[in-house]
This record gives sequence, structure tokens and C-alpha cells, in this order.
Amino acid sequence: MKLLIHSSVRAGHTAKPGRGARVKKRSKTSGLAVVKTALGQLLGWGENFCRALPAAWHWSSRHRAWLAMGLGGVIMIAVSANRDELLSRYFDHPVEYVEIKGRLTFLDEHSLRAKLSDLIGRGFFSLDLYRLKTEIESMSWVEKASIRRVWPNKLEYRIVEQVPVASWNEKALLNLYGHVFQPAESASLARAKRILPALSGPDNQAKSVLVRYAELRKKVAEHHIRLHAVSLERRGAWALMIDSGIRVELGKERIDERVDRLIAVYSRLIAKRRAKIDKIDTRYTNGVAISWLEGATKSRDTGKS
Repeated sequence: MKLLIHSSVRAGHTAKPGRGARVKKRSKTSGLAVVKTALGQLLGWGENFCRALPAAWHWSSRHRAWLAMGLGGVIMIAVSANRDELLSRYFDHPVEYVEIKGRLTFLDEHSLRAKLSDLIGRGFFSLDLYRLKTEIESMSWVEKASIRRVWPNKLEYRIVEQVPVASWNEKALLNLYGHVFQPAESASLARAKRILPALSGPDNQAKSVLVRYAELRKKVAEHHIRLHAVSLERRGAWALMIDSGIRVELGKERIDERVDRLIAVYSRLIAKRRAKIDKIDTRYTNGVAISWLEGATKSRDTGKS
């Protein structure tokens, strides 16, 4: 996606300095006068040096070369010392274009335009790019961003959007790396929550829960079981939500063994009657307990044919 914000800046428009940028006060002297003044201050050789210059033509070529190199270095130092003022005076054109590049799905275009349109008319060189980058990355749907100047009057953003892979504790989201991020309530967030698996647990265990979900999802999918949710309670017990809302209690220990037991009885006992089942408890030594919706009576199955 490309989003281009453009506003023509009238001729003679004065570029506004970026917030946080340090811009020196401009003097009324010309750029050449600025360089001459700085050069005079840095040289400090005074009248004696000026009088000695004619004699320099009688020096050896090596000495003249050293003199030329010294003068060139002093000039470079003088220009460098006044770089900000020179850039601000002659090259700091107002920004006319702000371009955003990246595949954007969840970021609100209107909010993004409103946030970046304020850059139009600001000084090209006086903008604080690090601060602008940080401000964009503070947006909840942005994973990372970069910004660069494109001469003479354009700023170019590259934005990498967060990729949500699961909802987290019903109020936040997880990205591919198991990092929690919490966008403001919006249509994008509501849409993401509807289609993503629901994970929950302590925030410092978010990555572990995501890894466990990926492992279990792959395992049960081979047996045509749909995994919709995984939760980790603070005391360390795991629970799943499968098919059309069946809760599966796994407990704290031997998780893989208990999932295997669930799979063993699923096709024979659960698949055809899943619409009537409320909960399955696998925390038994040799079987599972099933709670039925019709009165929540429990039945036992050992998983043996």
C-alpha cells in the first residue's frame, strides 16, 4: 500500500522547524560572511600571517603544499561548524510530500493521515527523524518503522504492521513472536478477535502459551479436531476449547499423554455427539470424564475398545 500526503507550499513560504529540532537563529549576514567570520575566528593568525603570505610563494613546493592543506582543513572546519546554519538558510526547503510505504491492513488510514499531515510545511533538514520514527512506532498496530528524506521536499516512511496471530486475555493481541500489544477498540480489533484463536494466561507466559497452542493445534488437526482456545491458569493448569465450544481440562502434568487420550476417544465417542457435550476432563488415570449439556451428568470412558 502507498499512502501519499501532499500539500503545495506557496512560494516564499517559510519552513517551520521540527519539534525537538535545534535550529540556530539566522543572522542577516550572507553565507560567505558567515564562513569568513568563522574562518577569521579559527585562524587567529592575525595581521602577521597576512603579511607573511607573499613570502610563501618563495617557499619550496612541499611547504606550499602543507600550507594549502592547512588552509583547506581550516575552511572545512569553519564550514562544518556552521553547517546547520548554512543548511537551514539555503537548503531547508519546506516538506511538500509525505509518502507511506508498506502493506497496511489494520492501521486506520484517516488517523495516519491526520498524524502525518502536520509535517507538511516543516523544514526538510530541521526535522528530527528519530523522534518522528519513535512517534510512529508508538502506534499500537506498528511493529517497526523507518523514515528518510528524499530530496528536495519529500519524507518517505516504511511501516511494518503488527501481524496478529491470536487474541490475548480477551483485551489484547499476540504477534508472531508472542509479544502482547493492545490496540484501541476499533472495527479492526473486533474483526481480529472474531477470526483469531483465543489464548489466555499470565502476561509473562504469553510466548509459552502461543508455542503450546501451535504444538497442540498441529497434533489435534491430524485427527480432525479444531482447536479454538488455549488457556494457562496462574496455578499452572492447562485447558483447551475444541470444536463448537467443548472445554477440555488437561491439568498441570502429563499434558501430551492426556491429549493423546482425548484423541483416542474422540472419533469413537465424541465426534458424533459433540453438540451435546459441555466439558471433557482428562485428569483421570485411565480415561476421561464427559459432562453432557442435558443435565451435566458425568460418564466415564477408559479409551479402550
